[in-house]
Amino acid sequence: MHDGIEGLKALRRLLLGVVRSFRRRTEPHAAELSAASVKPVRLGRTMVHLLIRGASRSPHVLVNVHENERTSVESALHVLRDLDGKLIALKAQGSRNVVFWTGWRPHVFDPNRIFSDGGIEATLRFHASDSEQARRALAGLRRAILAEIESAEPELVIALHNNGLGHYEVASFLPGAPREPEAACVHADAAADGGDFFLVTRLSAYQSLAGRGYGVVLLRPDAHDDGSMAHAFLHAAAASYVNVEARHGHRDQQCEMLRLALSGVQEPSRAGSNELQF
Repeated sequence: MHDGIEGLKALRRLLLGVVRSFRRRTEPHAAELSAASVKPVRLGRTMVHLLIRGASRSPHVLVNVHENERTSVESALHVLRDLDGKLIALKAQGSRNVVFWTGWRPHVFDPNRIFSDGGIEATLRFHASDSEQARRALAGLRRAILAEIESAEPELVIALHNNGLGHYEVASFLPGAPREPEAACVHADAAADGGDFFLVTRLSAYQSLAGRGYGVVLLRPDAHDDGSMAHAFLHAAAASYVNVEARHGHRDQQCEMLRLALSGVQEPSRAGSNELQF
């Protein structure tokens, strides 16, 4: 009975994803206004694109894979007027999830769950659209994104994300919270919105950003691999990784956070913060 109910829920997610993809197909993406080049990537019968702005080589690469998280892209474009960096943004149908077709079969996936084979399988199954052909297609998209990042030979990779109230925030990683097992250290700032925080993979980045007015989470080296980009760079030797999370519409805050991450400026810690290590 339970498997049947879960199967129906997955099918419903698939149908909703397909419907939304048609509704949002013509919505503009902020990155299109400043993209220097467009790289097509074929997923079965569907074409998606990587919009690329900035120099081919850059010490900083900023990546957006959730197309509906527009505040993050707008913030990046604003900050990159003054600071050096390469911006990569995925362009599909305008939604968080992407729909593609193999033959007459639709598939739905979360683009931030394709950075491991397990993540690809899980996101396709979650949307009742798993198949070997679909897995191969998403592995190809993963290779295209990572190749574009690696071609810049970056020192820092920044993932651009936005979240909704109560959906994803620094409190999710505190003791007793659902994501506690993923965090090695948590710095929570009482003066900041809980949805505006950094997720990092290196202790040096954690130490640099903690006490700068926003929450910071250091991901555990053995954290569960959910297929996110964070896990793809968790053990990367060449580049540091920072996920800059902010609420939808918090452009000023996300711009400030991006400048902090890009500049790496050391300043005295602000009052009103609480750091936990476990």
